[in-house]
Amino acid sequence: MAPRADRAQYTGGRRTAPGWFTWWISPSTSLAWRLPLLVAVALLCGWYVFRGLVRVAFIFDASAIVSFLLAPLLLPLAALPAVCLWLLLRFLPALWRESGATVGRKALTTAALVPAVAMLASFIDRIESIGLLSMGLRLPRFLLETF
Repeated sequence: MAPRADRAQYTGGRRTAPGWFTWWISPSTSLAWRLPLLVAVALLCGWYVFRGLVRVAFIFDASAIVSFLLAPLLLPLAALPAVCLWLLLRFLPALWRESGATVGRKALTTAALVPAVAMLASFIDRIESIGLLSMGLRLPRFLLETF
């Protein structure tokens, strides 16, 4: 069997790196913080997907023709907060697999990156809500919504 370099696997003569999800659930001592973080970010991502779909449904209810014509623009905008969190889930394994960075730098980057991405997703979500409310669209009140 060929030696493994950088935790890569050989499959059929082709070298592939382990997937990002396997890093999140691989058994080690850091699973104590990785698994709860994965669950929290996945739940938050699901919440933003739900909110985006509800917004698109309310736009469709207000004007079916406009929502049909603007669907290529509305759907990516509705998914933008969830995409931010998904990119976080994809970026953190690459950060922790980087061999040149120290553990302290990785931990500091993770501790700064997770709240920053969550605030960015919240900010994008808030801007979308304000934009829809300014157009006169009545949206349902969600949990912990302040306006």
